[in-house]
Amino acid sequence: LTPIRLGGNEEQKKKYLGLLAAEPVMASYATSEPGAGSDVAGMKTKFKQVGDDFVLNGQKCWITNASHARFYVIFATADAATRHKGIAAFIVDRDTPGLRVGKKEDKLGQRASDTAQVFLEDCVVPRANLLAPEGQGFKLAMETFNQTRPDIAAGATGLMQRCIDESVAYAKERKTFGTAIANHQLV
Repeated sequence: LTPIRLGGNEEQKKKYLGLLAAEPVMASYATSEPGAGSDVAGMKTKFKQVGDDFVLNGQKCWITNASHARFYVIFATADAATRHKGIAAFIVDRDTPGLRVGKKEDKLGQRASDTAQVFLEDCVVPRANLLAPEGQGFKLAMETFNQTRPDIAAGATGLMQRCIDESVAYAKERKTFGTAIANHQLV
């Protein structure tokens, strides 16, 4: 919801933030791609304007909540060669023809967090769902990261503390050679 809160017009905010407030729904933020990862300016997912609509084609990966999202904020470029200058952002409803969600990723960590790919094949998005025009999408993506990454860091800090607490408790409880393993070197 952060990019809509930051860049949405009043109608978009009323519709999409209102939807999130009215019922328990999820949304997804989609910048990452197989060949670009954290290099948002290197994205290849393209958009082109056709009349009053936009047509999106490409692939997003490692998208949190993708399997459960009611809508997505998807970033795409008019021309990959222009890097950050060509990026725009769109709100895309899950039931939009041409949007398909891939299988859930089988991850090593954060397994309770749903993560999947999103495929866009001639996905038509109406002008009303243009969140940031060409040239403004990169700025919106970066400001969204600025506001949401501290939350991720706080969660990671809490998780690390819990891991340490559980490891110390186990090392004090588990015994080998007649003593707790915490008493052995290198534990």
